[in-house]
Amino acid sequence: MNASTKSPLRIAHRGGAALRPENTLAAFANAIELGFDGAELDVHLTRDGRVVVHHDAVLNHRYCRRRDGDWLRPDEILRIPDLTFDALGNFEVGIPNPATNHAATHPRMVPVPGERIPTLDGVIDLCRSRSDDFFLMIEIKGDFKPAATALVDAVAELVRSKKFTDRTMLCSFDWHALTHAKSVLPEVPAWFTTEALENEDHRMALSRLRELLGPGRIPHDLSSAPDVIATIVRLGGDGWFMNHTDCTADHVALAKRAGLSSAVWSSVDVSDCDMQRVAGCGVDVVCSDA
Repeated sequence: MNASTKSPLRIAHRGGAALRPENTLAAFANAIELGFDGAELDVHLTRDGRVVVHHDAVLNHRYCRRRDGDWLRPDEILRIPDLTFDALGNFEVGIPNPATNHAATHPRMVPVPGERIPTLDGVIDLCRSRSDDFFLMIEIKGDFKPAATALVDAVAELVRSKKFTDRTMLCSFDWHALTHAKSVLPEVPAWFTTEALENEDHRMALSRLRELLGPGRIPHDLSSAPDVIATIVRLGGDGWFMNHTDCTADHVALAKRAGLSSAVWSSVDVSDCDMQRVAGCGVDVVCSDA
């Protein structure tokens, strides 16, 4: 995809977290029904090697409870890599914890009791059964650790076995994971994601990437769009997945001249993201909660 005057593709962040419980089959089904072009989702590996869809590596007490109705405590740390897929099946993720402000921060979200953490292959099966072209932007949650390559390998094997590579894109803040992805799954576009370039989170991510990728591959100061674009090209990326605050017509044009597609992400509603301004910049993809 290249930037153009056409309207950008719309993808539902975490399946459309403003409208249905995030990263659930209910969310992805709703996104398809509403006419989104695709959905972004986050993946992790369970202890027994299943690729599952959940935002964080730790279960979230804001919407996660046991089958007996007991909510996770805020201080209860249950990590997906430490749990089997069967163990994850004991948790429900479809309604907000009334002891938190999750419902208040997602006022339009329709709770869906009984939703469980899905597998990536389950999401693919849903997409294939309900649409001929709905695609998935799969975020590799590598957490800037060498073990992320195992997650990439599992995703690659899965999308190939499902014959879903033509409807798959990969994205990640963990550029080390994406460089590995380009070596094992070259036919699938890799979108290199950034926090807002002036954000402290961006600087922290760069520091961790330098440790993983080795000296010289990540410039010391990567706070300008030209440097980000040049680095993505050098690492073999296909697109820049930028924070909406960094989206300008100049940045999009610069990416296009370098041979990169451009996408914008925001965890707020499209209206807050200023859809008209972003679309006017010529981006290829807009990712938002609704």
